[in-house]
Amino acid sequence: MKQQKIYMQAWLDAHGRAKVVNTDEWYLDFANQLLPLVAESYIYGGKEMEEDQKQVALTCALYLEDCVADGGNWRQFIHWHQENYGRYLPFYTLTDEYLPDEINREDVVFLCGQSIHRSVMILTEWRTRWMQICWSLQMYYTTVWMLRSNWLLSVITLRRIGCWKRN
Repeated sequence: MKQQKIYMQAWLDAHGRAKVVNTDEWYLDFANQLLPLVAESYIYGGKEMEEDQKQVALTCALYLEDCVADGGNWRQFIHWHQENYGRYLPFYTLTDEYLPDEINREDVVFLCGQSIHRSVMILTEWRTRWMQICWSLQMYYTTVWMLRSNWLLSVITLRRIGCWKRN
């Protein structure tokens, strides 16, 4: 099977802008590194799921970008949710390991779960698919590990190219 690729236009569309900034190439490359992992998972396996695969990889890269920048849509969402509902994420009981200013397994599962929900709803055998999805959570743990290990590398890279701004 031919290797998929996410192109810069998809990244720019996700940001709602037309111009490339210094860090875009690095995060797009990260999304493309995640893409085979997502594509090999049972959850998103198969040619009919290619758009969902790309969306999940983009979502994880956007999440990492937001965590590194320490401000953006994700941070705004969890802090707004905490302020209004007394918890950082809807539908989740968070462990003591959850740190709102760090990369968290629960965040990644929540974000990917939103895409799963859209995918599952179009399937006729959704119950079977949902059980198989539960068995595929290893993909998410691997993704969290990749996000955490790349966080420091991304900060170093951003500092080197002069784009690191910490509030």
